[in-house]
Amino acid sequence: MFNVPIVVLADKDKDEMDDQVVEELEGTNLRVMTRSGNPAKPSEQKRASVATADTVVLMWPSDLSPADASAQQAAVLAALKTAGGVAGQKIVVQSAGQEVGEYDAVQMAVDLARSSTGSHDVASLATAGNERINQIIAQVANQPGLEDVFADLLEYEERDVTERGAEFYLSTVPEHLEGRPFREVRRSFPDSVVVGWISPDNDKLHLNSRDTTLVPGNAQLVFVAGGSTEQQALPEPYEVNNVRLGGRRGKHLPPRNITMLCFSAEAAASALKSLVEFTTRGSTITIICESPDTEALTALKRRGLKLNVVNGNPSSRTILESKASRLQQANTVVLCGLEHREQAAADMQVVASVLQLQKLASEHKKRKQPLAVVATLNSPATEDVLWHTTLSFYAEQRAAAAAEAEAAALRKQGSGRKVVQSPEEAAAAAAAGVQPAVSLHLLRPDELMSGMLTQTACAPRLAAVFSELFAQEAGHEIYLRDPRKSYGLIVGKPIVWKDVAELARKRREIAIGYTCKIPDGTTLLTGQHEVNLGVRAETVVELQAGDKIVVIAVE
Repeated sequence: MFNVPIVVLADKDKDEMDDQVVEELEGTNLRVMTRSGNPAKPSEQKRASVATADTVVLMWPSDLSPADASAQQAAVLAALKTAGGVAGQKIVVQSAGQEVGEYDAVQMAVDLARSSTGSHDVASLATAGNERINQIIAQVANQPGLEDVFADLLEYEERDVTERGAEFYLSTVPEHLEGRPFREVRRSFPDSVVVGWISPDNDKLHLNSRDTTLVPGNAQLVFVAGGSTEQQALPEPYEVNNVRLGGRRGKHLPPRNITMLCFSAEAAASALKSLVEFTTRGSTITIICESPDTEALTALKRRGLKLNVVNGNPSSRTILESKASRLQQANTVVLCGLEHREQAAADMQVVASVLQLQKLASEHKKRKQPLAVVATLNSPATEDVLWHTTLSFYAEQRAAAAAEAEAAALRKQGSGRKVVQSPEEAAAAAAAGVQPAVSLHLLRPDELMSGMLTQTACAPRLAAVFSELFAQEAGHEIYLRDPRKSYGLIVGKPIVWKDVAELARKRREIAIGYTCKIPDGTTLLTGQHEVNLGVRAETVVELQAGDKIVVIAVE
């Protein structure tokens, strides 16, 4: 993504920074140089050639108090303003969002930097702190499987040269499409998905714009695409078929029963606030936490939701088995409040809780679906351990069911009674009938946040896209739609993607791709799906039961 050297300027020991850079960049071709010094001093910025950089990313100082961190960022921006900067220099300021909203020094400094006409392209992006990751966790809790979409859009670490991946891109509307309806503009890009545009006058984002809205000249089109930042427009929009919309109207997300296991009373309010904002009316949220501030948590409840606050240790089997935990009724369990622990300790707690939950869920005989467990992890090694552990537990469940069924068939056979299935057939049928106890929906906060920051560094105006998609008050979100229930598509019948896109537009949605089951059959257990975003218009897809169409919409 970056073909130029990256310079890190921080008030830290250079040797320590060099060691960290070597460790983090193993296996990459990035060129990174470190400079030790105070970023707020113009002399240090000059030594790091900040004024001549194409892009400047100002990180949130997480080791300082919110007030001190805000003041430091403001000082750095003021020094940067003094230095000037090359024409069109991009400046991305990482913030902690509403968590530090009362400290407005940064915003004033950002406004100051923007005031240099033609000099700076400045954006502020909330990826520090817990607000943004809590919003992502809340969306996954209500739509398990969405974590794979977020990973495809934002993560870079595990991609290799053969993986297409998808990202958000910006590109100026071509001259021949200026002043034309959004319908014609989006149909002019067959190799990517146009999801909206940004006004050239006031930088206002028009996501999922109406098809009849005219796109002005010099507008920045917002794309979801894979593989290339260059989006080629057709001379004229491509033709589409006359598709008939089926399925149901109205709200798509069903009410859910969500149990939160919160390991920090201090973090409970922030995590619950995001979950309340994104959860469908009619749902029940139960939060289990030691010594919670019940009054403060109850104040976060909104109309249409039922909230239960349970005072107890979220690791206690007694608490989890109690009726108050509502674990038997839960669709989803969210593990939260681990961000203040040392990373290894936090991951160990996730492993311990998953082991506990899968044992308890396996004992819930009336459970019709695996219990969805949503958690954040710091280490890929821990993720591997969890997959192995859940797969092993599932295999043991299947083996036990098969052995029991085979023994019963042998007893029946030995008694001389009529046998419909052979012992082997009975064993196979019993094993096939066992569902996994849990499905894992794991998030890597560092990877997601750094991916968001990286894309914004390339195109600062993308900050508005991320803010709208992950902040409930803005309206638009990413949703997973059932092809048959939402659009009347016939499962197993081939269809050209551009026809799927037109069906979504009839619901005032933008279809950006689809997810499909992993062929090895483990998707029920892991919750992972193959994700295809930025689908080309002429691609023929054959959607199966369990596949989902990924859309941007307001609900």
